[in-house]
Amino acid sequence: MDPSVEIEYGMTILAEGTAAHSEPLVDIVAVQGLGSHPYWTWMRNGVNWLQVLLPQVVPDARISAWGCNTHYIGRVPQYNMYQCGSSLLRSLDIHRRQNKTRPLILIGHSFGGIIIKKARPYLQQALVTAALDPDKYSLICDSVVGIVYLGTPHTGTTAATAANKILKIVKSMDLILINMSIMQELKKESSTLFELQSSMHVRYKHCKVVCFYETIPDSKTKTMIVLQESACLTDSDRCALETDHTGMNKFDSVHDANFIKISEAIKDLFQLAKERDFRGVGLSGLRGEGQPLQRKGGYPRRTLSKYFSGRDKELGLIDAAFKGDNEEDGSPTIVAIRGMHGMGKTQVALAYIRLSRRKRDDVIWVDGDNFESARASFIGTLGLSSSDPDALSKTCRWLEERAESGGKGWLLVLDNFTSHAASFFKHLPTEAPAGRILITTNEEDLANLKTTETGGKQRCIPLEKMEESDSLHLFLKSCALPPTIETKIETKELARQILQLLGNLPIAIAQAASYQKRDGRHLEGLLEVLSNKDGKMKVLGHRYSDIDTSIRPLARLFNVAFSELEELYHDRADLLRLLSFLSPDNIPIRLFSSFKYEEIPTPSVATRKKSTWSCFRRQRRAAAAVQKPPLCQNLRNLLGDKTRRQEELYQLKKASLLEQAAEVDHTSGLSYTMHDLICFLIQSLGVAPDTELTWFTLASDIIYAVMTEELDQESEQFMLNRAMCIPHITALARLDVLERYRVLQFAYICHLAGDYFYDTYEAAEAVNMYNIAVSDRERACEEGLEPDEYNLLLSLESLGNAEHELDNYEAAQKSYYRVLTGMTAIMGPDAHATLRVRTNIAMLAVSQALYAVAEQQYNFVIQSMGNATENETELSYAKEGLAVVYRMQGLHVKSAEYLEQVRDMQKRDQSLNEYHPKVIQSQQNLAIAYFDLGRYTEAESLLVSILERCREKYDDTHEITRTVAMNLAMVWVDQGRLEDAEGMALRAIDPATTGFDPVKECTRSNRPYLIDALEILARTHEDLHKNAEAEAEYSVVLQSRESVLRPDHPLIFRTKDSLTRVYGDSEPESASRAFAVFEEVLEKHTKKLGREHSKTLLTLQNYGSFLARQRGYGEKARLVLEEAFEGRKRVLGPDHPLTLVSKASLAGIDVVGNGEV
Repeated sequence: MDPSVEIEYGMTILAEGTAAHSEPLVDIVAVQGLGSHPYWTWMRNGVNWLQVLLPQVVPDARISAWGCNTHYIGRVPQYNMYQCGSSLLRSLDIHRRQNKTRPLILIGHSFGGIIIKKARPYLQQALVTAALDPDKYSLICDSVVGIVYLGTPHTGTTAATAANKILKIVKSMDLILINMSIMQELKKESSTLFELQSSMHVRYKHCKVVCFYETIPDSKTKTMIVLQESACLTDSDRCALETDHTGMNKFDSVHDANFIKISEAIKDLFQLAKERDFRGVGLSGLRGEGQPLQRKGGYPRRTLSKYFSGRDKELGLIDAAFKGDNEEDGSPTIVAIRGMHGMGKTQVALAYIRLSRRKRDDVIWVDGDNFESARASFIGTLGLSSSDPDALSKTCRWLEERAESGGKGWLLVLDNFTSHAASFFKHLPTEAPAGRILITTNEEDLANLKTTETGGKQRCIPLEKMEESDSLHLFLKSCALPPTIETKIETKELARQILQLLGNLPIAIAQAASYQKRDGRHLEGLLEVLSNKDGKMKVLGHRYSDIDTSIRPLARLFNVAFSELEELYHDRADLLRLLSFLSPDNIPIRLFSSFKYEEIPTPSVATRKKSTWSCFRRQRRAAAAVQKPPLCQNLRNLLGDKTRRQEELYQLKKASLLEQAAEVDHTSGLSYTMHDLICFLIQSLGVAPDTELTWFTLASDIIYAVMTEELDQESEQFMLNRAMCIPHITALARLDVLERYRVLQFAYICHLAGDYFYDTYEAAEAVNMYNIAVSDRERACEEGLEPDEYNLLLSLESLGNAEHELDNYEAAQKSYYRVLTGMTAIMGPDAHATLRVRTNIAMLAVSQALYAVAEQQYNFVIQSMGNATENETELSYAKEGLAVVYRMQGLHVKSAEYLEQVRDMQKRDQSLNEYHPKVIQSQQNLAIAYFDLGRYTEAESLLVSILERCREKYDDTHEITRTVAMNLAMVWVDQGRLEDAEGMALRAIDPATTGFDPVKECTRSNRPYLIDALEILARTHEDLHKNAEAEAEYSVVLQSRESVLRPDHPLIFRTKDSLTRVYGDSEPESASRAFAVFEEVLEKHTKKLGREHSKTLLTLQNYGSFLARQRGYGEKARLVLEEAFEGRKRVLGPDHPLTLVSKASLAGIDVVGNGEV
């Protein structure tokens, strides 16, 4: 590694340790001291001994250096030892993710040893409180072989006490930032260090500790920086080094006497690691023959819902079925939980695991969807490779040997077991009396085949719908209502009505509760949504846009109720089956039936049986014939058309297919036959285009009828039928035929499908659907089939919203202005529908930085609404939008005043509560306004309150929660809480994962708010002097914004300003690029926003600070900083924090090279 290249903070690998093995045997991690550089701190005369010398002593060790910004003077982050230790812990976890059990040796120089100690209690506390994942962090604790301390002040330093006095004097000048917290903790007799010394090493007695101490006084202070009594622990090995404090970590030769002492200590620890057995794995080499296998995975991928309730009967039956086990033949006991999709079988299995009497049993979780998934998850229990042909037998033998050795028992859960994985059973242990197997499946034949009744015990446990009381408890808890509301009688009555609509199905209850939390509605509103024409479809489908259609739980949900539908509405069930011929390959027909499709050979053409539409006749029912709907009669007439006798071959093929449909009893077989028929019809050379169009027109009629008028609007079956049409809408829209033909009645369902995709962040799919609806409705208007253009305008407005979401601003603007003209003509200029379009135009203008246009539109809306009470909700939205425009124009006081008005209006609005998304968004904007005004404490307090509400109402992955986290990170950056800001910004990008690459995550995702979060993260890394990371992140933000915004958009120049700051802090070559970019940004801001806009003044401040660090630009820097200071004093006020920063920069231009803000 070239020392001239700047090394970023964090973990850096200096030696791989793989010369003799495929992977290293031991990890060695060195931690820097206070105010040190993570690479140069270990270097003397150009030699980094960790990289050059130590690998000669321990060639089989991976050697790394870790560092964080612990500078105590200058432009520094303000965090303490605990945060440093936490950061080290996270880095270690990421660094060792390939092998978390590898032995670990830690080296700490001076303050680096304190960081190591601070990380270790953090681990211990996590294990006690279960606040962190023990399978993740306990491995680090258990893997530590030993620690080498180089001059670590375990009880503090006298130098730190003296330095504190000097630094306080410097800080009083208000010119630079001082990290007083670290200095305070390093003082002699510090309570922090005393607590560490007295409590931690007794918890880690398995670790060997070696303490080195200095014997030569510091040349500047003429004193020992760390005395021997402070550097050495009671139970540790002690060793003196003939050097001062700064020389304890620097060597340039293997013959250096001090290096020999330290290397011998490390070599001893390395040998100890090879001889010991950590976590049951031999370490003298990599795992080979004769060594015990170790569990690596196979843990449940899902967790038991904290709202799980009921199912006591089923849990009791499972427990009774396992009691006694099969002690006679020694084989594992097999019990199955059988139920249709959506019944909660997996949750019941998880509940049994938690409540089981045999809690000590190991649980092995296997995905039973097919043989390959079952095999992969089973052998993954031991971390075996899928390419190993003996992996199954090894895992099976491992389970059997556990039983033979008298070890703990085991419970193997085959989740979602299907017939495609039935052959997996022969690979499971047959001689394991300590083993149990629990199956969850929706296939009755499979469940009965794998279980038997023994001694009167029921081994196949059916899972039916939940009891009403259990459903009520699950729903109310899942909604996370405030206790005062949840306990009301009215609330429970509303919940019962909702559950009646949902059929007490667990997956439907979870969907409805999630929708209620996301939308912030009262239960009255949710009941209204579920009861109207389209609401239930939206509620039950809102979370599953990212799940493959073939396994979508929403579709599986309706399979549960299909048999009930068939009992009551035979003809309607036939209509739904008929829809299946439009299904593409990725939408399996079995969604309509629990039967499996069996290939049916086509009868010989010679049979020439009469073609009848007998597939609508029930085969095993003596009931009277059911009257067929007119649409079915149309289909029958089409198939029996006598005018096409010249297509004899086509007719014979059709007849044979229909005869199969009449004879087959499997409903899925019928569906596949219908699919064959339609494919033959379309692909046959003898079929005319009008016939093809007729078929698709008919399909449109069927879907339209099922979704609108065919059934009683109040019936539950109507809701289920309509929602079942979702996959078919998408299937129709993606078929090539719709590129050639437009089906007029198809406009309505395509518009609904567009709404569905828009609500699930699939804006591109939504645009496709809306375009079809617009085209069809335009044709309907041309042909006089519509009384006016109202429906067309609605589709156009929705199309504009979707184009706006995709940043297609020109297309969105074209749609909006067309809608505005039409709505004004039809509804009038002051109608709510017309004003809604103006609001959309204003929001689009804000995205385009056309603030004058946005202000004009919002003012028009506000004036048209007046002060009428009935308009207050919409009026508050318009005023909030205008406040955002004022903020973008730099009018921060006016923006805050409007937002405070909005807050008061929302408090009076009975339709809103503190959890409503609109309320949360408005309060976020108010917090940002306080932040702009320098009222950081108020902004932080409000954002923390909002975040707590979001956690209570939504989950951490919800967009609302992540946006609040992003804004809170922004406030913390300006407060100097950089470590906290970094963690919060990462959480905003991906709250569910650790150790991910934020740049890749934001590049991959199509969510615009993630780019904003990445910008905040880049700002944090910039202030942490992680310039390489900041530059990469700013570059991605800039590239993303340049791809969708016009070249002179302020957001583009704000990003360029930030990127230029990073250039100015980097090497001279990078800094040289900053001059031209600063000048460009300053010119564009001045032209677009004005010289005294807050963003222009920020650029002036950054440019002046940059010039102050460049040789020969002192006078120009002074002029630029003076202009920034005077401008901020006039615009923001003399006491604003940014004004004070400008003042300090100007005052210290000749004293210290101050950084930018």
